[in-house]
Amino acid sequence: MPEETKTALVNSFRRLLLTRPFDKIKVSDVTSDCGLSRQAFYYHFDDVFDVVRWAYLSHAADVRDPPRPGTLEEGALAVLSCTVLEKAIVRGAYDSRYRQRLNEYYLEESMRFVDRVVSDRSAGTIEGGDREFLVRAYSYAFAGTMMRWIGDGMREDPLVLCRRIGTLVDAGFDRALTAFGRPGTSA
Repeated sequence: MPEETKTALVNSFRRLLLTRPFDKIKVSDVTSDCGLSRQAFYYHFDDVFDVVRWAYLSHAADVRDPPRPGTLEEGALAVLSCTVLEKAIVRGAYDSRYRQRLNEYYLEESMRFVDRVVSDRSAGTIEGGDREFLVRAYSYAFAGTMMRWIGDGMREDPLVLCRRIGTLVDAGFDRALTAFGRPGTSA
């Protein structure tokens, strides 16, 4: 039953986005639209942005914890795919006062898959400050690219964007792993 309630609230939020900006949608609007109480909303969500997070994650179970992340390009494609599925909600959040939280969310998701790829591809040879630096640097680059893509209306084909990300990463990622994996270079 909790999943059905969350789904009803998210679907109401989606409907409301068709007629008004994200910032103009109140919790009372969402609950009124689906016939639930404010208490039901706050039982499931902390705030309106939490609706975005849940809608996104409802598509992302396999994205967040795949058997193995493979490459940064595969991780990027998974995140882009979920974003496309929730385009209206993501664009609404981007155009609202929640833009910074959306950016933080993409950074968090990026760090999750970049960390797994660094761990796998470095075979544990990079630790401490160097590992954190690599994960953050690639994650910030990806999150920034995501925010720019969203801001541009998500017009570029996600597969093309992923190939570009893959090309960029392949050009320097393995060299960075090798350089940071040398003895004596960890911070």
